[in-house]
Amino acid sequence: MISEFIKYNDLDGKPVVKEWYFSLDKAEIAEMKIRHDDETGTLEDYLDRIIKEQDNNKLLDNFQTILFKSVAIRPAGANHLVKNQNIRDEFVGSGAYEAMFMKMLGDAEYAANLVNGIIPKDMAEQAAKAAEKNQQFTDAELLAMTDEAFFQAAGGTNPMRWDQRFLLLAGKRKVAA
Repeated sequence: MISEFIKYNDLDGKPVVKEWYFSLDKAEIAEMKIRHDDETGTLEDYLDRIIKEQDNNKLLDNFQTILFKSVAIRPAGANHLVKNQNIRDEFVGSGAYEAMFMKMLGDAEYAANLVNGIIPKDMAEQAAKAAEKNQQFTDAELLAMTDEAFFQAAGGTNPMRWDQRFLLLAGKRKVAA
């Protein structure tokens, strides 16, 4: 779970700062995987394939699904999150989603931290341990290698599964191309 204070202007143009929560529990992640388990494989396989195919529309749709499924509010003094269609509608309609999305487009580190914060802590730790194995390359080596070798070092083609270092280097690779 991660909380974000998002700054945006309301419909009347007044500045607003509101705390939003983003969280997917293991059951929600399992549901998403089950929905994508077909002849194409798991959710990760599906996302990997659409990244390889450079299908930005499908990638955006799936990212929005993850973001909208994870958005929540925490009632004052409560020890739980509230997720429902009204919360999602408020998030999208208030300007909060627009502000967050634009920040994510401009800041790969912010986007990586957000995605890593959405998943359960133990799952994030497992991903971090796997990423440690890939620290054997210097940044210069990763920038110079082929796409295929880079994806292998990053642990796949799905940037939602990469650590912050690989997201930043992928951005540098794209700019250099």
